[in-house]
Amino acid sequence: MRPRIFLLSLALFLLSAHQLKAEDGYRLWLRYDKIEPEERRSAYLQQLGQVFIDGDRPILKAAGSELASGLSLMLGQAVPWVQEPGNAGGIVACVIGKSQAISRLISEEDAKELQPEGFMLLSRDNQVAIAAKDDKGILYGAFHLLRLIQMQKPLDNLRIIENPKVKLRVLNHWDNLDRTVERGYAGFSIWNWHELPEYIDQRYIDYARANA
Repeated sequence: MRPRIFLLSLALFLLSAHQLKAEDGYRLWLRYDKIEPEERRSAYLQQLGQVFIDGDRPILKAAGSELASGLSLMLGQAVPWVQEPGNAGGIVACVIGKSQAISRLISEEDAKELQPEGFMLLSRDNQVAIAAKDDKGILYGAFHLLRLIQMQKPLDNLRIIENPKVKLRVLNHWDNLDRTVERGYAGFSIWNWHELPEYIDQRYIDYARANA
């Protein structure tokens, strides 16, 4: 009897250890796991079947890439990044004053409520709009929308306006040029200063994504 209990306990321990090893915490809150049940995914696909970003500036490209990759993972199929919004269900992300595509979704009164780096999420018909007065607002709005989907929140009658409370957002990152970290106990800094800006490590991108 005792050997059997021992073997069962050992098996449970090894299984638990494997599960702990499988989750290293690297993704932080950017966990785009597949949404269950299937009915919920299908409902989201009706509203989020494609991504349209009006503009090709670097920050807008980052927002579009995050939306397309995050949605594809959570919805279990490729969500394309399109060149025209059309009438199909999807995301329309535009900077107010620089795009005609957003004018039919966002009223002038709505636009007046937005401040620099703020954003608005609005659902209308079968589309979800991300509107802002600058590119940074679009990026923040993209991450906010992805967070709503991660939490499986309904997108019907969506109307969210967020504006920053402070003018400057500062990261207090205590890294020295020799790659030691002030009050850091997890090894050397991720930054290889002598390789910048020619070489951009994927960890730099992920670090920026997590902070955005």
